[in-house]
Amino acid sequence: MLCALLAACAQQRAPVVSRTSEAVAEQPAPQGRVHVVARGDTLYAIAWRYDTTVAELARINGLGPPYLIRVGDRLRVDDPAVSRSGAAGAAAAVASPVAEPSLATGAGPAVRRDAPTTTPAAPTTTPAAPSLAKSAPVPLPSAPAAAPVPAPAPPPDSAADRSWRWPAEGRITRQYDSNRAFKGINIQSRAGTGVRAAAPGEVVYAGDGLRGYGQLIIVKHDDLYLSAYAHNRVMKVSEGERVAGGQVIGEVGGDAANPGRLYFEIRKEGKPIDPTRLLPAQ
Repeated sequence: MLCALLAACAQQRAPVVSRTSEAVAEQPAPQGRVHVVARGDTLYAIAWRYDTTVAELARINGLGPPYLIRVGDRLRVDDPAVSRSGAAGAAAAVASPVAEPSLATGAGPAVRRDAPTTTPAAPTTTPAAPSLAKSAPVPLPSAPAAAPVPAPAPPPDSAADRSWRWPAEGRITRQYDSNRAFKGINIQSRAGTGVRAAAPGEVVYAGDGLRGYGQLIIVKHDDLYLSAYAHNRVMKVSEGERVAGGQVIGEVGGDAANPGRLYFEIRKEGKPIDPTRLLPAQ
C-alpha cells in the first residue's frame, strides 16, 4: 500500500502559474522628474537645469503670471500626459504576444507556435476577362500651372538675423559636444577680461545657485534664444536689467582651477545648440 501511494504522488506535477500578466500589472508608470524648489531657485534657473523652457514648466505645473514659486514647492519637469502614454505603450508591448519568424526560410509571414495549422485550400483559377476593344485616347485639358507661393518673410528682429558677438576675446579650448556631454564652449581668455553680452536682451538670471556654473549670467534675447556666461569673477548686471549687444556684463576669472576660462552657452527653445553656428568667424 505504501509503495502504491508513493508511486501516485510521483506521477502528480506541481501546478505552473504564468506571471506574465502580474509582471505587467506591477510595472510602475514613470512619474517623470520632479524638482523641489530650494532657496535661490528661479524658474529660469530650474528650466536651465533640466534643458527645458519656462513656458513649458509653467504649462505643466499650471502656473500663471506672475509665476511665483516658493521654497518646498514640487514642480513637475516632465509632462505627465507624455509619461502616461509612454508607460501605456511599454505595457502593451510587454503584454502583446511576439510572433516568431518562419523557421524554413526566415522570410514571409510569421506564425505563432500555438496557432492551429490548417491545410491550405487548392487555388481556384479565375477565368480571364474578355478583352475589350481599345478606344482612341481622349485628350484631357491641361490644368493651369499653379502660381508659385512666396516663402514667408522672416520675422523682424529675430535672433537668427541679429548680429551675434563673441562674449570674450580668446580661443576655443573645448568645442560643443553634439552628444550634449558638453553643452557649450570654453573660451580661454585672461582673468579680468570683460564678459560681453553676445546679443541684446534681458538678464533673467544672475547668481550662483546652479551647481557647476559658478557665478552665472543668463540673458534672454527673445522667445527662442537664451545665452549663458559662467564662472564670472564679477557680475556687473542684475536680474531684470536690459543689456545691449556687446555690453560688459561680467569679468572672466571665477574658475579657481583656470582663472582665464569663460564657459559660454546658447540655447534655442530650451535646448543647447552649438554657439559657433551663430557667432561670427574668428
